[in-house]
Amino acid sequence: METVTRVREKLQDIVKDQSITIHILEAKIFSIKEDLEKSKEQNIEALEHEVIKLKQQVEEGRKAEEDLREQYLKKEEQHQVEVNILKGKL
Repeated sequence: METVTRVREKLQDIVKDQSITIHILEAKIFSIKEDLEKSKEQNIEALEHEVIKLKQQVEEGRKAEEDLREQYLKKEEQHQVEVNILKGKL
């Protein structure tokens, strides 16, 4: 009988240890899920910020291109006026 009791106690200890291990693992899983969710949110925020920066850069590039085009057209017009003046003198 004593052996049966000892075996039962050992089995109960094993079950208790496994139960504790399961709770620890569940807590770790929960913690990892939280970390993953935070990381996901941070990545989304970083990407959104990067998209905003890229849109601003594209807009700045468009403005710069438009300014250069306007400058070119003004210079071209000035050259044409000069050519016409020179043709008139000939």
